[in-house]
Amino acid sequence: MSFIISLVITTLALVIAIYLVPGITTTGKAYASALACAFALAIVNMILRPLVTLVTFPLSIITFGLFSVVINALMLQAAAYVSSNYLPEGLRIDSFGSALMGSIVVSIATMVLNAIIAPL
Repeated sequence: MSFIISLVITTLALVIAIYLVPGITTTGKAYASALACAFALAIVNMILRPLVTLVTFPLSIITFGLFSVVINALMLQAAAYVSSNYLPEGLRIDSFGSALMGSIVVSIATMVLNAIIAPL
């Protein structure tokens, strides 16, 4: 059940990013594309993120953890690639700057939505 709640929260955060960040567009309907990308993001975070975090650990130490924002942007860009190329609907991200801004928006929106939903 917590996976479904996490998927819904990520989907809502991605919808917010679609509307706020100019370089993030959908390849279909906004909610279906966000759901497809949220599912792809869950898969990418489960498979790819631990490896990328391990490889970039020295950079994270040097930058006092700020490199994790870049890792989040890379994971969002990878999830957008998977969702737009291998799923019926997905996201298209124009540049790394859009992915960086999108990852910041998704992180903030996820934090706020978790704070709202967690007490329920």
